[in-house]
Amino acid sequence: MCRLWESFKKWWWSHELEGLYSVTSLIYLTLFVVVVGGLMLAFYLLAASPTNVHAETRVRALCKAFSVGFPPPDTRLVIRLENRTAELYSGNTLLKTYPLQHAIHTSLNPIDGSPLPYPLVGTYTICRKAVSGKYHRVLMVSFPSPADAERAFKQGLIERHDYDKILRAHREGNCPPINTPLGGAVLIHGKSVSREPHDRRRIEAFLLSNADIEELFIALKVGDPVVIVP
Repeated sequence: MCRLWESFKKWWWSHELEGLYSVTSLIYLTLFVVVVGGLMLAFYLLAASPTNVHAETRVRALCKAFSVGFPPPDTRLVIRLENRTAELYSGNTLLKTYPLQHAIHTSLNPIDGSPLPYPLVGTYTICRKAVSGKYHRVLMVSFPSPADAERAFKQGLIERHDYDKILRAHREGNCPPINTPLGGAVLIHGKSVSREPHDRRRIEAFLLSNADIEELFIALKVGDPVVIVP
């Protein structure tokens, strides 16, 4: 930013010495001020987003109430499908239970609604976190797991190359591919704020209120376990 300002000053003074106080120069100056001011405002708003600040305050208060550090250590999320709840744990301490506003039917592929060879239950991890314009905050679950892939491969449900792709993704710390017969892209997210028509090919996964997903987004990190039980 400093270099940009110094370059602009040199340009401006060279034109001043040449007596070029033209309308074009004033337009350039105005654009410069607007662009720089806009960038500074955007950085400020991003760093001090009210929702982030409020969610962090709530999580800090939660940690203090249960005498655990912030961010909470040894975190995991337990999703109970029958109860439609998501439980946030720090070690063996249950910090908070969140209501699920929607939970995927665990025998359907979340991409296209096709039947899965077995229910979506088991132990997974958070393989990605993202701020989303469509879903507010997103936590992506590492489905299918290596255990899912091994079971499907032994049953002849996936080919060897699909099995290898899934294992490679987990080994490298990436989210597993979604273009295998097992599907994927299981998301924990907030409410959709997009005005685009709903994609009927996609079934919502685990939907929480935006306030709740903000707390989980702060408390959980990539690699934390996600246990899905019936």
